[in-house]
Order: sequence, then structure tokens, then C-alpha cells
Amino acid sequence: MQKLSSTILDYIKGNSNQFLFIRKKLYFYNIISHKGTMEAPIVNTVLAKNIKRKTPQFQRCIFWDIDFDKLDYDQRANFIIERVFERGDVKDIRECRRYYGDKKISDALTNAKWLLKETIYLAMAILKNNLTDYRCYRLAQSNPLHWSF
Repeated sequence: MQKLSSTILDYIKGNSNQFLFIRKKLYFYNIISHKGTMEAPIVNTVLAKNIKRKTPQFQRCIFWDIDFDKLDYDQRANFIIERVFERGDVKDIRECRRYYGDKKISDALTNAKWLLKETIYLAMAILKNNLTDYRCYRLAQSNPLHWSF
């Protein structure tokens, strides 16, 4: 058993009603004792369900070809991550990293079918991956283009 980490407490203490609600729920399901101890993996799953993330604020011009208001950030995460890294600026990429996290971004970009070379190099610099980790780079190497004279 571990004590509630101070970072989790700090994150949810901003809204005291939400903090009390989560704490009561954890106590009710015997995940937390009256002293405030619980197992760390259970904490992450329970808190992830109850804490809503603030939706990212991207520029509308990045998503010029779709209806921006109907965009579902969780269901279309791979599409959004690829588009932000291709057409977004530094602020958009920071917002994307805040919302999705580096693990999700790394998974989405390494499994993308097609990315610009500049996007791959940017992602390599930010995520500290190798060039051969990216699927789109490996596919491009196995399918060379014709010579242009």
C-alpha cells in the first residue's frame, strides 16, 4: 500500500467537490482506507475515469477540411496528432503533448502510414526516437520513387 501521491492530490484539490466525491467513492469500494492509503494502479484507473481533461485549444486552420466543432479528441486521436505535428505551430504541439502525453503521441506517429520528412525529424527531436522506428519511413525506403530527370 502506498500513500496518495502529492501530485495526484494537488491535481484534484483545485475542485474540492470533485476531490471529496472521488475520495468517498474510493473509500466506498474499499480501495482506500480511513488513513488514505491505496494501491497505485487502482488510483490511476479510478482517477482517470473521474477527472476530465481540459480540451486542447488548436488553431482552426489546422483542421480546415473537416468540421472543427464536431471533432472528437479521444476517438480521432491519431488523426489529430498527425495533423497537429504536420501543420501546427509550437503552441499547438505543446497543447497536443499536454492533452495526449508523449506515449500516445509516440504511438500515433510511429504507426502513421504517411508523414512529411520534416514532421518525422521534428517528432524524432521531441520524442527522442530513431528514424527507423517510424513506419512511414520504413515504407518509403522499401518503395523507392522513380528517377526524375
